Amino acid sequence: MPNTRLYGFRYIGPLNGGNPVEPLRFRVAAAYALALNVGDPVELLATGYVQLAAAATLGTVGVITGIGPVWNPATGRMEIMNRHPIIAGGPAYVYGEIGGVCTETTVLVVPAAGNLFECCGGTILAAATRAGYLATIGNNVPHMLTVAGNLNWPELNNAAPPGAGASQWRIMDLARTLYVDWAALYVPMIVSGNQVALPPAAPLAGI
Repeated sequence: MPNTRLYGFRYIGPLNGGNPVEPLRFRVAAAYALALNVGDPVELLATGYVQLAAAATLGTVGVITGIGPVWNPATGRMEIMNRHPIIAGGPAYVYGEIGGVCTETTVLVVPAAGNLFECCGGTILAAATRAGYLATIGNNVPHMLTVAGNLNWPELNNAAPPGAGASQWRIMDLARTLYVDWAALYVPMIVSGNQVALPPAAPLAGI
């Protein structure tokens, strides 16, 4: 049967075992107009804000695990939403304070480095067998975005050459799924952030 297309990066836990880490709170810049969803990879900017991590992002990357209340200009209040922004393609909120209400929007982010995530492949591996996917463990892979409305559909780009040091993700294991169609799209894999300072990623070049 075909593989299920599950959304984005799904947090599993720390790379070294133990309890799940607490996500970090980051701010979304005022009038940031791109959609952000739980499971999206984001770049942590030196300004203290986050933005959607493009396929070629080489900065510090994390994954959104929660969306804080969002300012809704239509109702004039902060509201719980399942994504940011409310209105794709336009300012979603006003930064600062309106009528005594703080309108700052935040997202909860788990750093990619040192943590494990499951993510589906958006392309089919050239050697599309279980053995072929097994051989990719320890290699690096970039992610890709397939934007559809308010969804960014972040997935692993298995068509990219394996082992590229500039890729954001290190393949750590096969997915913990009983039934996988290795010759089809959306094969799930377990990955971690590719950061050379942390073992076992240290021997290979990376971000």
